[in-house]
This record gives sequence, structure tokens and C-alpha cells, in this order.
Amino acid sequence: SSSSSSSSSSPSNSLSMAMPSSIPSTEYSTFIIEAADAILVDGGGAPDKLYSFTLTAEAIPVGIREVTFEWIPGFGAGDSATAKVRDGYATITIELSYPKPGSYDIVSSVYDGRKELSRDSLQVQIAGTTLTIDPPGLTNAELLVKHPFDLTADGIPTGLDKVQFLFYTFRPGQPQSLYGFNTPVIKGRASGSDTQTYGV
Repeated sequence: SSSSSSSSSSPSNSLSMAMPSSIPSTEYSTFIIEAADAILVDGGGAPDKLYSFTLTAEAIPVGIREVTFEWIPGFGAGDSATAKVRDGYATITIELSYPKPGSYDIVSSVYDGRKELSRDSLQVQIAGTTLTIDPPGLTNAELLVKHPFDLTADGIPTGLDKVQFLFYTFRPGQPQSLYGFNTPVIKGRASGSDTQTYGV
């Protein structure tokens, strides 16, 4: 989710995009996305919590009175908002929340009409461990054949060198079975593979 408002604050973390050296800087604005909370860049924010980001354009060419900021939060649909230009400067503050742990890239541009003046991006970290099963399911699976699947866990907390994958299997008319295996953690990630056979 997202919302926006004008702001003059100076958040603590930013990633600015430099203009190509072959293009005169007087023709372009500078643009910066800033995160108000350092944890989003340095450690990891919490899922489903609103965080503020400031989009700032400077050195906007003389004569432009209003600009449009457009942004994509790294998931789902993007959004846009207009801002008045004062002394070549325009800024808005947006609020974003992220549904689950992971890395997200906010990408934003500032426009005069449909002419892009500049753009910037910022990587956001949302803390927590995610589990992915591939394939996520089977349709019309062949009986009495081994079906492989992969398990991947990302965002495992620092300090853990090994984790255990546990999973249940359910078969009609049979007791529930619990399986598992241990696997090492490398740079916050653990993965492993197994097979399942289904029969009548």
C-alpha cells in the first residue's frame, strides 16, 4: 500500500543516480529516494508496517512549475503524485508497506509532463525468513513415480549455521507422515531437495 504528501524532512539513507557525463548537467534534474528509517537499508524492516520515503528532485529547469513523481514499490502496481516546483526544488513523501520478507527495489522517476527529468532506485530490506517450494504443487501427477521438489529458505537470521526442513505428507486412508532433513546455511540461505512417490 502507498500514500503521499509534501515534505521538507531529510531522512537518513539515500541512493542517488548520477547523470551520464556526456549529457550537460544543466539539462537534467538530480533525483534522490530517501528512506526515513535506517533499518530498511541496514538491517531489515518489518512486514505490513508503513514506512516513509522522500522523493526529491533538485535543479529542475527554470520555467517548470509542477512535476509528477511516479514510483514502483518493488511489488504490485505503482503510483504517482504531483508536486509544485519552488526554486528548482520539488519533494513528496510516500508511505509503503511490504507484505512479506525479502528484498525490494523502489524505482521512481520525476517528469515534466511526459518528459522524464531523472530517476533513482533504492533497495529495501524486509526482515524475516521465507520458504519456497518448487514446484508449489502437482496436477495430474503420475502414480508410482518419484516426483522431485526443491526447498529454499531465504533470510535466515545471522548466527545459524544449520537448519532442518520438516514437512508432512498426506495420503488418503493412511496416517500422516513426517519427514525432514538437515542442511547448512550459507549467507542466510538454505536449500535442499527430496522426492515423493504417490500411489493408490
